[in-house]
Amino acid sequence: MGLTGLIRNKWFLLVFFISFFLAQWSIFKIIYHDDIILNRAYRHLSSEEYANILNIYEKILTSKVTEKDFKRLYLLSRILPKMHKRAEAIEILGRMVELRPQDREIRFELANELYHQQRYMEAERHFAILLAEKRDIEKEILTAAARNVWKAKYHERAITRYQRLLERYPDFWDARTEYGWLLMETGRSEEALAEFQAVAEAWPSNYKALCDLTDAYMTTQDFVRASKALEDILKLRPKDMDIMRRLAEVYLWQKDYSRALVLLKELSALNPRDKQIKKDLAKTLRWNKDYNQSKSVYGELLEYEPANIALHREYLSLLEETRSWDDAIKEANRFLKLYPENIKTLHSLAGAYMAKGDFALAEGALRKLCKIRPHDFGAKIRLAKVLTWQRKYKFASKIYEELLVVNPESYTTREKLVDVLRWSGEYQKAVFHCKELIKRKPEDKGLQEKYLALLYEGHMFQPFIEDAKAYLQNNPEQLEIRKWLADVYIMDGKFKKATSELQRVLSLDPKDIETQRRLAEVLMWDKQYAHAIEVYEVLLEREPTNPLYLMGIGEALTYNQDHSKAIAYLEKLLKLKDSYYGRILYAKNLLAIRKLKQAEIVLRHLISQNPKDVACRLLFARLLLYQMRYMEAKEAYLSILKETPNYEARLGMADVYTAIVQYEQSTKILKELLNEYPNQPEVHSRIIINLGLQKMFVEAYTQLNGMLDTFPHSTLPQLTEAELLNLSGSYFEAETRFKSLVNRPGMSYRMNIGLAEALKGQQDYAKATSVYESG
Repeated sequence: MGLTGLIRNKWFLLVFFISFFLAQWSIFKIIYHDDIILNRAYRHLSSEEYANILNIYEKILTSKVTEKDFKRLYLLSRILPKMHKRAEAIEILGRMVELRPQDREIRFELANELYHQQRYMEAERHFAILLAEKRDIEKEILTAAARNVWKAKYHERAITRYQRLLERYPDFWDARTEYGWLLMETGRSEEALAEFQAVAEAWPSNYKALCDLTDAYMTTQDFVRASKALEDILKLRPKDMDIMRRLAEVYLWQKDYSRALVLLKELSALNPRDKQIKKDLAKTLRWNKDYNQSKSVYGELLEYEPANIALHREYLSLLEETRSWDDAIKEANRFLKLYPENIKTLHSLAGAYMAKGDFALAEGALRKLCKIRPHDFGAKIRLAKVLTWQRKYKFASKIYEELLVVNPESYTTREKLVDVLRWSGEYQKAVFHCKELIKRKPEDKGLQEKYLALLYEGHMFQPFIEDAKAYLQNNPEQLEIRKWLADVYIMDGKFKKATSELQRVLSLDPKDIETQRRLAEVLMWDKQYAHAIEVYEVLLEREPTNPLYLMGIGEALTYNQDHSKAIAYLEKLLKLKDSYYGRILYAKNLLAIRKLKQAEIVLRHLISQNPKDVACRLLFARLLLYQMRYMEAKEAYLSILKETPNYEARLGMADVYTAIVQYEQSTKILKELLNEYPNQPEVHSRIIINLGLQKMFVEAYTQLNGMLDTFPHSTLPQLTEAELLNLSGSYFEAETRFKSLVNRPGMSYRMNIGLAEALKGQQDYAKATSVYESG
């Protein structure tokens, strides 16, 4: 059969046309595949289409869109929000705005979407473009633009936009209400109230308008007008329980209990099962002094909720307020059957027994309370009172003494103890505690009279301290007595008070050298080294060669880590007088600034004088370490550790192991020290540097962060961080950190060494050499 035959064959023609149609349809589907998916999803979106839609979205993002893609973008902008892909929808709307920047509807839609996603600043750019057009702006755009700029916290601009909106649409009451809240937020409450009032006057029967006006009055705490507005609403909705509640609350704010009670009783009648209304009613009856009715309501509530702790406490408080002790005891005992260890109820029960005079029962309740809570200060105080009223003075005094151990600064407890000791005839103890009271209140004449009575009754006629205090009240210029009082404070460890007394002496007699010396000593004991240095400098201006003052200022400067000045004063001292302790301080300061040869001479001389002195041996071991004589240093430290587990010796051993690159041994010692002395920053610093030397920087920085948190006011963590930066090769940053520490006392040597290493690491050898020489 030829070609003509095939053409005439009907089956052939049918197959041919079907094949041709399928080929055309396949080509059409390939070309318009995305559009088909989008149109189908736009009509009916199913979860199976999500992946296809996102693929189309990704494809559009990575390609350049043209006008012919606009319909596809439009469909995507409608579909993506249904998929909860609002960020992606915003991206598509942005592309649409780029294609058609003059299309106001699309730009408004984009701005609106940005607003709803709380991207107010981005939305503002589009709103500004819409508002800049020289044409009438639609209400929706003006409203949305004002809301957006308000959310962005640009209040003045928001006010301007709301004013523009309300000029054009003065009857737009929702916008006027929003404008009122905006004014309220900016503190312009009078203007805000005017707006709310305008809305309420325009809609006198509108529930929301009146509620907004009420809220505005409440915000400005204008309870009178708030109550008037709520009353107007109540006329519209006479059975609105929410409004009745709010109005009752406003009456309570005004302390208008009678009107509040009327509403609460009506609310209770409308909803007798609402327990909160009954609770409010009970409280209001109590505030209105209707105690019997209040008790009755509380009784009803407790029948429904017998285990309600808050309700029980309120009822018990009411009974205590009305002195209904029998009822209070009954209620407390009832509740204790449910909660036998309730602390507050036991306190109330004991208080009720005490008020009735049943001291034995009160004692039983308080002893139970003290057994449950052994550290309950209030319970022990009350128990001591009850024992005192029963004349069980020995037991009462024991309790007061226990309380003073816990809180030695409690004036009232000590005062009660003095009385109890006096009644029990223990005058010696009573005098002691009375002296402590007079230290706290030296002007209390009644207390002094009590003290004198105790002295008389106890036959103690010459107690110096209290006579001195009494004398100082009438003779404040008797400086010698004030000095002795300062000595008492010093013996009691109250250095701040001693300092105060000595300063009073010096304010009256600034030339009193002995008092100045004593003040310097007290400041040293109180670790106020800077102030001690100032006092010693004043003393040395008068007696520049006094060995005692030179020793004192040398010691203060040493502890204040001002080593160069300390050396100068100690050298002057040692020229005048050979002092063993002065030489120890001198050697310590020499070591601190690495004058090793001089330190070695001094230390050898000291050890020859006293070979068993641990302080000298520790300094000598540290000297050997600084001289890189590591084995000798190790032997020196070991010899000390054989005698005593000295902290400094163990720290020195760790330094030796670090120096000879035995980091494991060093770290082991440091971790042991850290467990025993967790608050020593130098231990933390050494562990971190060990980790840095082993190139374990991640762990080192982790521990450094912990050290910075633990010792925020110490310079050592910052210095450690700078040294760690050197070890990690961050020389530029290390240089910056070291330079920030340049003026810190006690850090000059380590800082100079570290700074020189940082400069050396940057190959700035000239500067590094200069720093080495200066250090």
